[in-house]
Amino acid sequence: LARPIVPSLPWVWTFALVFFVINLLLNLIFDTPVRAATVAMRATPLSSFMTGLLVLLLAGPVCVLLAVSVVGIAVIPFVLCALLLAGLLGKIGFARWIGMRAIPQDDLESRAQSMRSFLIGSAVMCIAYMIPVLGMVTWIMAGIIGLGASTQACFAAYRRENPRPPKKSKVPPPV
Repeated sequence: LARPIVPSLPWVWTFALVFFVINLLLNLIFDTPVRAATVAMRATPLSSFMTGLLVLLLAGPVCVLLAVSVVGIAVIPFVLCALLLAGLLGKIGFARWIGMRAIPQDDLESRAQSMRSFLIGSAVMCIAYMIPVLGMVTWIMAGIIGLGASTQACFAAYRRENPRPPKKSKVPPPV
C-alpha cells in the first residue's frame, strides 16, 4: 500500500527502532550540520526541495563523467558516501524541522530543545509512514528536502569560509 512502516508486521518495528536509534545518535554527534540543514529548511523550504531534486538529477551524470575520466573512478565511492551522509543528516534535519513546526524552539543552539524537536518530528514522521500512499510521499519528500537543505548548508558554510573578493572600483584617470 506504498507505506514504509506496516503496523501489523513485528519485524518492521525492529527495523524502525534500529533506524531511530541510529538517527538519534547521528543527531547527537552531528548537531551543528543538522542544525545548519534545519536552518536552511526553515528559511527556504522550496529552495531546499529544488536543490535536492537538482542534486539527485546531477548525481548520475557527475558519476558517469568521473568514470569516463579513468582517474575519477576512485572518487565515485566518496561522492556516493557524501550523498548518503548528506541525505541522512538532511532527513534528521527534516525531523527536527517538523518538530519545530509543532512546538517552536526559543533557542536554535539549545541541544535539549533540538532533541525535543527531533523526537516530536520523528514521531510525526513515523505516524505518517504508516498511512498508505502518504507514507511513501513523506519518505520521498523528507529525503529530497533533506538532501537539498544539506547541500545548501554546505554551500553556505563554504561561502563563509571563502568569501568572494570585493570588486575593484575603477578610479577615473586624473584630469
